[in-house]
Order: sequence, then structure tokens, then C-alpha cells
Amino acid sequence: MGNEKKLEKEIVFEDYNKSHSEKLFDIIRKTWNYDQFASPKIARKLSVIFLYSCLAQQTFTKVALIDNVPVGVIMARNKSKERSNIKYKLKQFMAILSLLIHKEGRQTSKIFKGVSDTDAILLNEANRDYSGELVFFAVDSDCRGMGLGQKLFSKAKEYMKSDGMNDFYLFTDTTCNFGFYEHNGMIRRGEKREKVEVDGQIADMKFFIYDFNL
Repeated sequence: MGNEKKLEKEIVFEDYNKSHSEKLFDIIRKTWNYDQFASPKIARKLSVIFLYSCLAQQTFTKVALIDNVPVGVIMARNKSKERSNIKYKLKQFMAILSLLIHKEGRQTSKIFKGVSDTDAILLNEANRDYSGELVFFAVDSDCRGMGLGQKLFSKAKEYMKSDGMNDFYLFTDTTCNFGFYEHNGMIRRGEKREKVEVDGQIADMKFFIYDFNL
């Protein structure tokens, strides 16, 4: 019923601005399940780091809004147009410092360092010189099933094609709806199984790299 009401409302797409940040932090926390890894305070810090790290890399961002509230976001990167996003890199650095002053933050950061290392291995094993990357893609869980993700994904592909990119890749894992990418014609180029400790429990996860020829 909630999604039916939202479908009746206009979806607006905007470039990112700082007024979107707080809601995007919430979307990141829910999408990446940060509250399973950490306390609410640390989970929020992780979402701040993630958002600013993505903003520091992107060359294209679209935020979807309903009633002026962000409900989805997608970011892409043209690797031939590396941007000097000093503002966001500084924000990311300060957020990392804020995380590391806490013992819990230092422990949690090791998990995400491991994920980053796994992603680097997957990219290396793919052995392809990609021209683009889908840096960040998420839709608020309350707004799924509306076709919103499809619209955002199409906008990113249109940007990459118009900006001269031939292909792109993305990282995902079994905590996400990776079937969406297969449904949209992306190819799984590699996968890696890892054991991740979550709240004292060992979770068996798979990490993937997908790519697409434009």
C-alpha cells in the first residue's frame, strides 16, 4: 500500500547537494546493514565515510527524490576524467579520524579493510582495463518495487555511454540484490567467498565483480 501511494507521486532527479546527506546516510546504513556490524554511533560514522569516499571518486551523481526527500542515488566514475574532489576527500579523512578514535571503530574498520582488499583482488583477477565504474547505487528499502532502481541505472548508463566509456564494472555481494545486475545484462566476472565476523558470529559471504559493455 505504501509503495502504491509513492507511485502516484512525482520522482525528481537532481545532482547531489549537501542537503541530501542525512537521508543518504540512512539509506547507506540500511542498504549495507551497518547496524549488524556496529553500534548505532559507529554505524553512522561508517555511512559518513562511505558517502564521502564515493563522492570523492564520482564524476556523475543523480539523487532521486519524492516530496523533496532522497529515496535513491547512483554514482558513476569516468576513469579517464579523474577529478580532484579535495573537499570530499577531506571530509572522508576527517570522518575516518572520527571513527578511529573509538576502540569499536578501529575493530570495525578491519572488517571493511578486508572487504576493500577482496574487491582489489577481484578487479585484478578480472584482468580488464575498464573505462568506467559504478561507484555507488542504492534505493531506500521503502521504495523498492517502484522501478526507481531501473530509472537510476538507466541514467548512469546513458551518462557513461555519452561520455565515451565503452564498459564499466561494479562490486557487490550476497547482502545486496545482485540478481538485479544479472537481470539487466551484466556479466559476473569473478567471485570470492570470505568469512566475515558479524557481532561475534561468523558469516559466510560471497563478493562479486560484474561488468557491462556499453
